[in-house]
Amino acid sequence: MKQPATDSAYITYVRALTNMTIHSPALLGHVVSKIGLVNVLDNINKSQAYIQKEIINFLLHGLSASKPTATCKRVLSDKALLQQAIGLMGNNHSTCKSFSALLVSRLLVGNEALIAACNMKLIQVLDRELKKTTEDYANKCLSFLSKTLLSFLPELLDQVESVLKRVENRRNPNSAQAKELNTVLSSLPIVLHLMTSRALSHHALAAVNMEQLADILRMVPGIQNGDTGLGSLSLLDETLSTLFSISEICLPHMLPEQTIPLLGILCRC
Repeated sequence: MKQPATDSAYITYVRALTNMTIHSPALLGHVVSKIGLVNVLDNINKSQAYIQKEIINFLLHGLSASKPTATCKRVLSDKALLQQAIGLMGNNHSTCKSFSALLVSRLLVGNEALIAACNMKLIQVLDRELKKTTEDYANKCLSFLSKTLLSFLPELLDQVESVLKRVENRRNPNSAQAKELNTVLSSLPIVLHLMTSRALSHHALAAVNMEQLADILRMVPGIQNGDTGLGSLSLLDETLSTLFSISEICLPHMLPEQTIPLLGILCRC
């Protein structure tokens, strides 16, 4: 993917690659193996928006395979690509913005990618772009990314509830449990980010099972007094802080029978 002498020749070259990739997504793996993902990212970074959108379109088609190759899996998990795609969501070129939002949606695979994306200010960028974008197709792509993020909420809360129940009333979780706690509870701030988003908070609250959240919050006293150990003081502090913040947002949206027992718990905490 080394750039030819003119932009028009380079665009023709990338479009040809994209057309071939539509029929054979594995072609992306061959290109990346040959020239290196660093060079692909460098080309995106150095190019104008009308060229950037062509490269991103190529990546989108290459990552569309239901069973990606090992090389494509490395591309999917590459944090530099994720950060670049999030940055390009702020591009003034509507198509580049649109394709970048779709690429971010495709790169959100697993908790680690979600955590990284939130640390890269994805939700703040999404809030900003949803507010200022007027083009119909770009809005649809941004909305698709929003729905992708919201779709993770139920699974994230399932994971949190499950891992906390497995260590409930255990002061000293074993090493495997401690590792799982760290992995799962590190993703809890994502729930809070979505609930405090200007554009997504209403939808986030609608996606949350309040009864399940109430069950999670009922475990707070056991966590705070040490009956339920989390294996790490920093994880303990972060988890409690996040749960308290979530509770402040969600209590007004819970049923009275869910809220009343929690008020006593949270007041004591």
